[in-house]
Amino acid sequence: MYSSYSVTVVGCSIAFPFFAIIAVGFRLYGRRLQHVPWLSDDYLVVSALMFGIALCLISLNAAFNASLGQDLTEITPDQYVAFNKHIYALVLTAYTSFGLVKLSVLSLYKRIFAVPKFLRAANILFCIISLWIIVTIFLAIFSAWPISNFWSLGADYAFDHPRFLFINTILDTFFDVIVLSLPFPIIWGLQMSKSRKLQVTAIFSLGFFCVVSAGLRIYFGWRLSGTGASTQNQVSSDNFSYIVINNVIWCEMEACCSVIAACLPCMRPFMKPLKLDSFSHLVSRLRSWSSHSQNSRGTSRKHSSGSDSSGDEVQLTPVGSVRNLIVISKETQTDPENVPSQGVQVTQQYAVQYNPKFPQEHFTGDHAV
Repeated sequence: MYSSYSVTVVGCSIAFPFFAIIAVGFRLYGRRLQHVPWLSDDYLVVSALMFGIALCLISLNAAFNASLGQDLTEITPDQYVAFNKHIYALVLTAYTSFGLVKLSVLSLYKRIFAVPKFLRAANILFCIISLWIIVTIFLAIFSAWPISNFWSLGADYAFDHPRFLFINTILDTFFDVIVLSLPFPIIWGLQMSKSRKLQVTAIFSLGFFCVVSAGLRIYFGWRLSGTGASTQNQVSSDNFSYIVINNVIWCEMEACCSVIAACLPCMRPFMKPLKLDSFSHLVSRLRSWSSHSQNSRGTSRKHSSGSDSSGDEVQLTPVGSVRNLIVISKETQTDPENVPSQGVQVTQQYAVQYNPKFPQEHFTGDHAV
């Protein structure tokens, strides 16, 4: 006889990965439509999806065959061993999926925002999260020694495993907030209208729903941490089944919804038929905007320095708005809105007044995006 908790786990274990698979499928099919090969963020998000699916399959099997969702005070010792073996596997797959999707989002950011300071920050955060994944998985594997103590009734963990999970949930939520907030200073420093900035900020804020699920896991992780370092305390807790079920469900939701959120900015090829091209077009233009902002600042500093050292007066006057500075080459016989952001030759146009003594070749304004 299955409890209502077990039925809930079955439903979530089927629904969540279904939508995550669709999101990744659209993302990869969009790459094919644009004739763009898989990039590092694609491989990472596919890996995160695989571990997310594994997480849901383990939960599904545990609901049918390992008493997940049932009152642990009423199960047999053999059922308890099967239950904790599944919990052991769930912890490993969940945190691997959480970490990989964060690395995928950071890799996507690094392709969009080609700004040196941002790239340094993203690389540092990438290394920190990679180290966190390695340490977490290592400690999860050896949380009991011998490892069989993890699922042996009455045995002790090598350390307080429930508290370890609680602390890691806090770190996971913290990293989610940092990763999702990382591009905001760059976005608000770009040369575009405030309404555009708000739209782009909204796009990159969609992943904050995952922070909500992680926050709920903090609460249930805190409840779980009260069971202590002995497996015996788990069985004696009347609410343990309720606590575990909620941890599992919110883990599934975070793993799958994080994958979906990581794929949303990459679905531009499917937005135009839905008349949502302006929504997705914002993402494809970010690289151009950020590159232009960086080049404009670099050009201004370069010519300012040149005029100070040589005594020549140089004045650069942009022609038109920022949008008019991006001109698709005449060889591109297509709608500029549909041109892939990679490998496009653009020209930045300036009306230049200079002293004849100042070398003209310094005013070359061609850049490749």
